[in-house]
Amino acid sequence: MSPIASTNDAAHDASSSGEYSDFHDDSTNTDDENGSNWSSSGDEGDGSHESSERDEDSDDGSPLLSSRPSTILIHHEFYPQSGLRDQGSLTLEPSSKSALWKHGLRYSQHYNTSKEIFAAGKQYPFQSAQLDTLAVDPAMIRTWQHVGGAVSHSPLAVLQAYLHTKRRCHVGLEGCRHRSYGTREEYRVTGSLLVAIDKLFCQRELATTPLPSPPDHRPFFTYPTGLMLDWFRWNINKLCLGFEMTYSLHPRTMVHWEHTRVMMMFLKCLRLSYGGQGYHLRHSNGLWLDRRAQPPAEGSDTERIEEGIGIGDRLQATGYMWFADKIDWFNMTFRSPHRAHMIFNTPTLQSTYHERYWRVIETKGDFLLFHDIFAYLQQHHGDFRRTALLLQLLISLCLQLFRKDVFHVLVQRKSSRQPLRDCVLTDACAGKVPLARNGLRRVFCDGIFHDDIHFVSGPQMAVTHIDVLFARLWGWDGDGQQGDWPRQCWEYKTYRVLYRQCFGIIAQIHGMQQARQWRTRLRHTWIRTHWILPYPDNTTFWPRRADKRLQTWASIHPPLQAYYQQRGTSVVTPADVEFLPVTGWQRGSEPNTLSVDLPPIPSDLDAYLATVDDSVSVASSDIPLPASGIRDGPIRRFLQEQAPSQRVLRSAMQEQSLSEKKLHRDDNWLTQHLQDHLRAIVRSWQGEVTQHQPSAMARQWQQRSRPELRHSLAQLQVTVAQIEEDDSDPDGYPTAQKERTDKLQRMRRRLRLVNAEVQRLTKFNNRLAKTEWIAQLKRRPMSDKAWEKELKIFRDVRDRRRISKKRLARLSQQALHVDVDPGIL
Repeated sequence: MSPIASTNDAAHDASSSGEYSDFHDDSTNTDDENGSNWSSSGDEGDGSHESSERDEDSDDGSPLLSSRPSTILIHHEFYPQSGLRDQGSLTLEPSSKSALWKHGLRYSQHYNTSKEIFAAGKQYPFQSAQLDTLAVDPAMIRTWQHVGGAVSHSPLAVLQAYLHTKRRCHVGLEGCRHRSYGTREEYRVTGSLLVAIDKLFCQRELATTPLPSPPDHRPFFTYPTGLMLDWFRWNINKLCLGFEMTYSLHPRTMVHWEHTRVMMMFLKCLRLSYGGQGYHLRHSNGLWLDRRAQPPAEGSDTERIEEGIGIGDRLQATGYMWFADKIDWFNMTFRSPHRAHMIFNTPTLQSTYHERYWRVIETKGDFLLFHDIFAYLQQHHGDFRRTALLLQLLISLCLQLFRKDVFHVLVQRKSSRQPLRDCVLTDACAGKVPLARNGLRRVFCDGIFHDDIHFVSGPQMAVTHIDVLFARLWGWDGDGQQGDWPRQCWEYKTYRVLYRQCFGIIAQIHGMQQARQWRTRLRHTWIRTHWILPYPDNTTFWPRRADKRLQTWASIHPPLQAYYQQRGTSVVTPADVEFLPVTGWQRGSEPNTLSVDLPPIPSDLDAYLATVDDSVSVASSDIPLPASGIRDGPIRRFLQEQAPSQRVLRSAMQEQSLSEKKLHRDDNWLTQHLQDHLRAIVRSWQGEVTQHQPSAMARQWQQRSRPELRHSLAQLQVTVAQIEEDDSDPDGYPTAQKERTDKLQRMRRRLRLVNAEVQRLTKFNNRLAKTEWIAQLKRRPMSDKAWEKELKIFRDVRDRRRISKKRLARLSQQALHVDVDPGIL
């Protein structure tokens, strides 16, 4: 028997039906999936086999036949079809050192013609590697596009391709039920070998002789076409159902990473089972492996564990690609003992960004950390103590991301006039350097940053208040906090997307009230601890002036600086933050002289939550973490004394040596100082209302028409910012601005009442100069009747004066206890 005939028989014994292509590896550019598949378990483990055969003698000296024995090295690859061990295609490729190769055989392939059901040209269903983009959180995709500086995939186009692929499979399976399919063998040979074969066939008179029918013991299986088509449909539907069930678990505003990994698993099964020539389940370690231990990394004593769903072992043992028991089918996630080691971690989209690949990886790590905390929030949703810790941790992480994005501007542009300290810049880009004077001085080598930073000022600024700047940097359309601003090129900054996701997840788990209180608490912390901030425009997060200096907002609070100067320190510790004011911050031409220490961020969530003492009772509350203003303490009392309205009160009390109780009966206070006190409060509230007014550009943008959300594929094109929150937030900007305006109107009305009463009291005082009136009456001879008339007038004026003074005393009490200066809230 010739070597070719021998190889042909071996092919029939090893294969039944299927399709073939050269070996293909799709696991490149992955974090932890091994690109080499030759080390996998199974019969094809090493990829090469040695066998010895003796060629038969040839009388005509043909290169096909030789009398010399030789060692034949043949690489063979068996491709299972539709997840079955005993159904597939086979490829045989002789080594370049073998006699078959030297005689002209390049390779042979043995497959079933049923590949025509799915093949369209050379395109197969689920062939596109970009399908796993459907499994990735849309917010993460947009953030990667922003960080990577390019749009690599269109989620809408990928979803349409997936639906079209399913339709294509359905049409193909329905249209082939009345067709028959058989096995096919193909050989690729050189021209000289083809001539020798033809010559040999002619010599033996076989060229015109029909081939004999196969023997009764056929080297392949035979099944009805309908049965095989039903099997194809069932297997495809099973894998598609697993993907689509997981896909439907979350609203399109957020996809949890654990669900992403499961969806990637199902899509990879579809691709490697039906994706066409050259695909093998063994090409993905996440599918093929069960568990593999790697040696410890350098400097570590812990071995590295990699786990997959174990298709390889089960395919050999049972004949079908059953999954290992590592999936929680109720939640559609990997079970907790295996979750940390599963190696479905690298979406195809991630590897498309080359220039900024590590920045994309860093962003992915931020998303995974937040998604872990979201899972802990769901797990401890009934435990208010631990929930409060997790919510506070989310605030710290959001602020850390904001600092990272700010300092990355300095790194990316590389246009600073002064050199930067690389060692400090690494911490800065990790969010560990505060946005304060001490932080920026550490980043610049010379410690002088005015050559690169310009602190904005002027009456025509679009933003004049720190609350409006917060809405500009953190808000989104329809957030109820004046967040409708144009952000053409920085809408999907990492901190903005994850901040929006935090708000949505907290609202889902703990309700809208807690989400709004959490947002208010984050705003308060941001105002209290971040004092050097980017001043953005419509297109740039941190724009530059014509002189190349960065436009920057400097937050100052003169009374707070005076308090720390009086204490002899300039460092704000994390314990002081809740005692700092939220209002009274101004825009300055120089940065705040204070420095701030950032709170530590835990690295171990379980250890962080274990610090909770369950034996300590907590105050009853409807929500785990309510927002709070400035806490009572030395700072608040000092600021009250330094408020403009309080200066008038303090001066009057010191001059007259009066207590607060006697103050409201003092004529000098009521007629002279009370008006000044109210005018100072009115001026403060007038400044608050004016500074909170949006600019004309912002009002025009907020009044634009917005696209309506529809339950269709087009919804995927709607940005995260347009999936809106209800604007009925009681603490929202419209409500707060209306309250500020109403407060100002009440202050003005009270001031008018005080002015009128002071005029009336002054008039009565002038008429009731008792000594002068009585003296005049005594000098004038009057009858008893006239005396009684004058006395009646005197008593009437005196009573009216007493009423007027009571009114002023009541207005004075309201001014001191109800009308609070906004600078001390």
